[in-house]
Amino acid sequence: MKHISFKNSVDYLNKLRGVFYILVGIPLTIFLVLYLIFRQHTFTAYYTTMSDLLIKILASTFLLAGLSSFIFYFKKLPAARNGSSLRNKLEQYYLICITKFSWLMVVSLLNLTFYFLTSHAFFAGVYILLLIMFALNNPSYYNVVGNLKLKKEEREIMKNNSAIS
Repeated sequence: MKHISFKNSVDYLNKLRGVFYILVGIPLTIFLVLYLIFRQHTFTAYYTTMSDLLIKILASTFLLAGLSSFIFYFKKLPAARNGSSLRNKLEQYYLICITKFSWLMVVSLLNLTFYFLTSHAFFAGVYILLLIMFALNNPSYYNVVGNLKLKKEEREIMKNNSAIS
């Protein structure tokens, strides 16, 4: 496992949030561009004849794939909680979160690809739901401390922004 460099809780959260905002921002920018293009009726979709059943199956698959990132996260979280030190716990949590965020981004991009190809509003709706999934994962001090179930002394280190060794 590659170690991430951070000195204290603020540094750690800034790095985690930075990656989060990049991985949210890429599909969000693409969605906004596509939405505005389709709204102005300046672009015709490539596959306007795709069946509604196929669209619903694909959209449901994207939603389930997005939800699978949570399953991965909750399966890996106990290992991070049992880390040998606060630094080890935070490093493992970082990797778990980055994996979850990356998976949500990939699923969002695949969904947006079908939105681009079909211009069907169902894919736009699925993207909004995926964006809500992203929003539920916005890293904060309280999320990290609560999800890792840190001990009192570890919480104090995080709260006081002390050096993490």
